[in-house]
Amino acid sequence: RTMALALSDDIRSQDVPRIVGALLGRSDVQAATWQRMKADWTRLAGKLDPYQGLPGVVGSVGAFCSASDAADVQRFFDANPVPPAARSLAKAVERIGSCAAVRQRQQPALTRWLDQHPTR
Repeated sequence: RTMALALSDDIRSQDVPRIVGALLGRSDVQAATWQRMKADWTRLAGKLDPYQGLPGVVGSVGAFCSASDAADVQRFFDANPVPPAARSLAKAVERIGSCAAVRQRQQPALTRWLDQHPTR
C-alpha cells in the first residue's frame, strides 16, 4: 500500500526517494518493494526528477545483501538504464557485494555463537 501511495499524486515527487528507501531498508517488505518497483518502473521513473529523484531511488537498492540480489539489480538496470543514476547504481551494487561478503564471512561464527548461547 505504501508503494501505491508513493506512486500516487498524493505524494510529492521529492518525497518518493525517502519513502522507497525506507521500504527497501526494511527486511520484512524489501522483496515486495523491489518487485513493485520493477513492475511499476516506468511510472516511478516518470514521476521522479532524473538528476535528483532517480539517483536516490536507484541508490536505495544498496540495502540488499546477497550476490543474487546484486545480480538481479544489475540485470534490471541493464535492461532499464538510468544514465543520470549510473554512479548511484555502481555504489549500490558495490554496497550489496560488500554486505554479502561480510555476511558470508561472519554468518558461520555467529551461528556457532548463538548455538552455544541459547536464550533462556
